[in-house]
Parts: sequence; structure tokens; C-alpha cells
Amino acid sequence: MLQILRDRAAEGPLNYFICRDLASRVIFTKQGITARQLSAKVRDMGLAYTRRRELTKNGTHIRFKQDIVSDIARLLDLDDIGSLVKAEKGHLLAIHAAVEACVAPPDTT
Repeated sequence: MLQILRDRAAEGPLNYFICRDLASRVIFTKQGITARQLSAKVRDMGLAYTRRRELTKNGTHIRFKQDIVSDIARLLDLDDIGSLVKAEKGHLLAIHAAVEACVAPPDTT
């Protein structure tokens, strides 16, 4: 089983969808091994793995709170406002939009 993972990783980085396809093989299904377990094993083995980025229900890419806070700090030219990560995501998105509107250069068209 491990050799199957190594061989597939030699073709390029693995991801959840590849692990899901591998998990459907008889050798893995007989043992009850899931795609999530394969993903964890691949990372544990140190093989190249690309994390999947899921979409939200409305089809937009997931934005993590830490990324939103980092972007706010960058827009405001601040060093560390990491404690904002504890705020609700909706509030962070509202703050980000307001800061971006204030800091963005005016439209010259």
C-alpha cells in the first residue's frame, strides 16, 4: 500500500481527490482505508501533498480568518494585530471591506 502511494507521488503532488481515487481501489477498500486516512498518511510520509481548497456554499473560495487579519494589517501597515483572529468572521470581512475602501487609491476612470 505504501509503495502505491510512493509510486503515485512520483508522478506529481498528491491531493485529496487523488487520495479519494486511490482509496477506491480494492487493496484499500478491503482494509476500510478512507481518502482522509490516505491524505494523512501521505503527509506523514513526507510525500508531496497539495492541500485542497474547498468552496463555500455560494461558490466562493474559503477565506481563513488569519488570512483576513493579515490582509487588514497589511492594508493598515501594522505589524501585529493577530488577536483579531478571535473576532467573528463576518465582522472581520466587514472591517476588511471598510479598510480596503478607505485605503484603496481612487478610481481615475
